[in-house]
Amino acid sequence: MTTKLTWNTTLDPIYYPPKIKEKYFQLSIKHRKTFVHWIGKVSLDFKKDYIWWIKLPSSRDPYKSDLFKNILILLILKDKKLLKQIGLIIFENKSIYKSAIKDNKIELKKLEIKIKKKNYSFKLLSSIIFSIINFLIIKITTKNYNFLNKNHVLINTILDTKDKIYDYVFPELYKFLKIKKKNHVFFVPNFLVHKNLINHYRNIQILSKQDFIFIENLISFSEFKDCIFKILFCEKLKIKKKKLKKFFLIDCSLLINYEYNSKKDFYSELQSKVKIIFIKNLRKYNLKVSKTICRFENQAIDRSWFYGFRKYFPSVKNYGYQGFLYYPHLTNQSPTSYEEKAKVLPNEILVPGSLAFKHRKEFYKDIKLKMAPSFKKNFFNKKRKEKKVYKFTLALCGIYSLDKSLISWMMFVLSKNSNIKVIIKPHPMLSISKFNNLISAKLSNQITISNQPADILLLKSEFLISSGPTSIIFESLLYGCKLLYLNLDPSDIFISKKKLIKKENFEFIKEKFSLLKIMTKYNNLPFKKNKYYNHSFFYSKLTNTNLKFFY
Repeated sequence: MTTKLTWNTTLDPIYYPPKIKEKYFQLSIKHRKTFVHWIGKVSLDFKKDYIWWIKLPSSRDPYKSDLFKNILILLILKDKKLLKQIGLIIFENKSIYKSAIKDNKIELKKLEIKIKKKNYSFKLLSSIIFSIINFLIIKITTKNYNFLNKNHVLINTILDTKDKIYDYVFPELYKFLKIKKKNHVFFVPNFLVHKNLINHYRNIQILSKQDFIFIENLISFSEFKDCIFKILFCEKLKIKKKKLKKFFLIDCSLLINYEYNSKKDFYSELQSKVKIIFIKNLRKYNLKVSKTICRFENQAIDRSWFYGFRKYFPSVKNYGYQGFLYYPHLTNQSPTSYEEKAKVLPNEILVPGSLAFKHRKEFYKDIKLKMAPSFKKNFFNKKRKEKKVYKFTLALCGIYSLDKSLISWMMFVLSKNSNIKVIIKPHPMLSISKFNNLISAKLSNQITISNQPADILLLKSEFLISSGPTSIIFESLLYGCKLLYLNLDPSDIFISKKKLIKKENFEFIKEKFSLLKIMTKYNNLPFKKNKYYNHSFFYSKLTNTNLKFFY
């Protein structure tokens, strides 16, 4: 008798049973573009409701929203042959199960069903506490503003204040502008959540003496409290009576309802609502604005910035800065015409190089693009050709589910071949301590955890191993590394399919036994020089001329 499969849908698809995983990957690749346009059409029903545009269902961010994943699960359940091989299905919530039952073509009566609901209570509580403390610290300890009687440039950015002050979007830009004495340029920061509130407080004090406008200073505590209250208790979506466009005959209303009403993205929603009030209140200060520049990943906090300025300052030119590269995984980063109709997009998007420029119009051909400099990486003046001393470097991408798989595959390889050694480079957004339970102590002599700057490691490494949407996969090519790219996500295939990387610099690896075979082969070969990519394909050089755009 054949053993029935257990399908835990709450896991990352890479951990699904092989047949189901294969089916999921196929459907994901097939329907990627279809989903983008479908959710765009659904969104038109809510075009005038800005709340919809800061909620998860409209986001298209595959690492925040589970909508596309859950739709693919329902499509898999339509496969009757595959369904017969399943004995137990574990769902994250009842909305997916009810949606499956609702489809009369799906028969789940003979299957064992379990609901394993994820608890977001702790995350929600910590987000509320941090938000209130952060608001009060800034409100109480920082100054009021005396704006100049001239047109201002406002730059919205994201700061990390855990240790030193670090600008994730425009590093060093503030220093450049101060040298040039451009006092009409103000930075409007959002902050990353972390536990080190003492350092956060100290760094806020430093920033308060510089040209930074704090959102918290221009809204009242009553307005702030009202935002929290509305998100928690008032903003509910009920679309059962509304006829939504179906996705291949699948009624997705329950899925959308569930995700819209969940609080798992509370912090982002709160930042977004507060930002719109801040922009509205700027008018009370009679602030003259010539243009705004905002980090643009097409997430809720970005959309709220452009929605606010296009509504309350309609004559102002707004630019969305994308200092990152093109990743097919993050479909949300490429805008759509539906979002433009809702006026949640910038007037123009600034991209750092030819790669992003070429692919950013994937879903909206009429979007206006402009080439801009890269602040994060200035490779142009670096000496790149250096002797290779590390055979393999494993770079984590900062997405927990993918990094977990990257480490798991590597532990498998090392356990099978004791001659292989690897450098593990953690992602700055995700501590390596989160993976301590996965890194085997028995293999410690084969592993080195390195916090060296990425460019130093890449200069010394012959092979880079990674996966997912991370800039290091492209940057490795600038330093003459060969990329071993693991297929852990359905969208990984597009790195190869869209010919983003030349074949001679790239190997696409679909399972861990293949990784073992390839690493064993290369480990036994002498070091080899690889071709260096041209910098300009990825990043535009920072010059005095293109720097002028920011002031």
